[in-house]
Amino acid sequence: MTVEELIIQAAMEFGGYDADAETGEEYARVLLPQWVYFFNNSLKQLLGTRPDTHVKFVKTFQLTANETRHALPDDCVHFVNMTRNTGVAGATPGEPIKGPKTIEDLGVLDSGWHSDTGVTVMEFFAFNKKAPDVVWTYPRVHASTAVMVEIEYAYPFDEYLEDDISTDDIPVEAQFEQPLKMWMKKQAFEIDTDSLPDWNLSIRFEKSFYSSLGIEFQTGSTIAPQKERGND
Repeated sequence: MTVEELIIQAAMEFGGYDADAETGEEYARVLLPQWVYFFNNSLKQLLGTRPDTHVKFVKTFQLTANETRHALPDDCVHFVNMTRNTGVAGATPGEPIKGPKTIEDLGVLDSGWHSDTGVTVMEFFAFNKKAPDVVWTYPRVHASTAVMVEIEYAYPFDEYLEDDISTDDIPVEAQFEQPLKMWMKKQAFEIDTDSLPDWNLSIRFEKSFYSSLGIEFQTGSTIAPQKERGND
C-alpha cells in the first residue's frame, strides 16, 4: 500500500474526502498537506510505542573499552536487543547474550561488576527505558582488546513529502496500517479545539491505536473543551 492510499483511507473514514471532486479539491475538511503531516507524526508515535517496527541490525557494534555502560549509535531512537557476541573483529558468531536485565539485577549478581577486570565475552545486558539510547553489559569490557556484539535498535523513519506519497509504500508491515490510521484520525479530530464531540472522537481513536497494538490505554491529562453556556 502506498502512503497516498493510506491517507485516502484515513480521510474517507474521517469524512473529508471526495474521489469525484475536481483535482485539488478532493480533500475537504482536512487538506492533503495536513494529512501528510499527520502520517509522519503517526510513524513517530508508532515507533515510540513499538520500537520493533523499524529496526536496524548491527553485527559489529564495538563496546566501550573498560566500561559497563555503552552509548548506542547516533541514529538510535530506542534500544531493542543485544543478541550475541561476535568476536574481536565482529565476524565470529559467538555466545548468546542474555537479557534484558535491570541494572539492579546485575548489581545483585556481582556487586563489583563496574570495577571487575574486563573480559572479551559478554554474558548479560541491561537496559533502562528512561535512557533508551544506552545499554549496559556484564561483565566489564576488556581494557585493550576490542569487543564486538550484535545489537538491534529502532531508528527514525524517513520524513515523507507530499510529492512522493503516490509512489512510496508505507514503511511498515500491513498489520500496522490500522494503528497508523487510528493515530492520523486522532490528530484530525483534534483540529477543532472547541468541539466536544470531536474531542471525544479523538480520545476514541487514541484508545483504538493502543488497543490495536495490544497495549492498555493510559488516560492522559488532556482537558476536554467546554461547551459554551447560554445566559441563565
